[in-house]
Amino acid sequence: MNTVLASSHLMRTLSLVSIASLANLAFAHSALAANLVLNDGFESNLSDWQTLGDSTTQNTFQGISPPTGSSQGLLTTSCPATPFAGGECFDTQDTTNYRQDDPQKPSSSSTFNFSGSDQGDANGNNLGLTSNLQNFLGLGSNALNIPRTGGSITGTRTPKEGSAIQQTITLEQDSVITFNWNYLTNDGTHPIFGNQDYSFVTIYNVNSNPRDRSVQILGDSTGSISTPITSGQTSFEKAGGYQSYKSQLLPKGTYVIGAGVVDVDGTGISSGLLLDNFEVVPFDFSATTGLGLVAGVFGLSRLRRRLKSSC
Repeated sequence: MNTVLASSHLMRTLSLVSIASLANLAFAHSALAANLVLNDGFESNLSDWQTLGDSTTQNTFQGISPPTGSSQGLLTTSCPATPFAGGECFDTQDTTNYRQDDPQKPSSSSTFNFSGSDQGDANGNNLGLTSNLQNFLGLGSNALNIPRTGGSITGTRTPKEGSAIQQTITLEQDSVITFNWNYLTNDGTHPIFGNQDYSFVTIYNVNSNPRDRSVQILGDSTGSISTPITSGQTSFEKAGGYQSYKSQLLPKGTYVIGAGVVDVDGTGISSGLLLDNFEVVPFDFSATTGLGLVAGVFGLSRLRRRLKSSC
């Protein structure tokens, strides 16, 4: 009886290990092919990326090291220390009144903007503006109006402003896209409006209809809103830690990869997004791979029969 149980357990274990190993054969290691994402780790500043808003590269940022290399990308929703005439940080009702982000700060010496550039507009009604986030990313007007969660009302969040980067690549074969991200924020959950600011990724084929292009949330603001912000502070109160993103399998073709961070509902509290290590991992189901899979399955089947007969 013990022999039967041991053999049965061994067969189940071998099955799981073999299936996982065989599945991995279908994906060629990314090191075997040239990475199609240019400046994938931001080691050459922001070259090869199109940018909008407060976009910079950082080495170690508030104690956070890049997962690979010595540099990482940073996007924020924050106003620059020096305002732009007619920019996002002027009061639309009084254009002489410069709006300071993170109003808990006791002085204007604190800023979470690291480029000195103005944020992009995220109002879906302003698609005619070159500074509009949806227009920059090639998205429909309501693509950033994601569902509300965590509050007492339903509906969609109202995007206000933010920053983003994008790059166009051509996949020569079916592939997945991966990268590392870390969401940073001073924001939290409003009891009525719910979770506020958020970060996102968008990946779409250039031949798709803009109305069908969507964003996928990476991280959003939850929990209590952090107060107060101290004088001179430039470190976000909350950092979620680096996480990995992996896209669905993408058929060969030309794609836009975009990532960003958005202020929603209100504009007074800053959020940010760290990015690093973009990779394209090709799906290689070649004749050789196919033969390997067949041989693996055949060998597994024979082994199972032998173990079963010995019981």
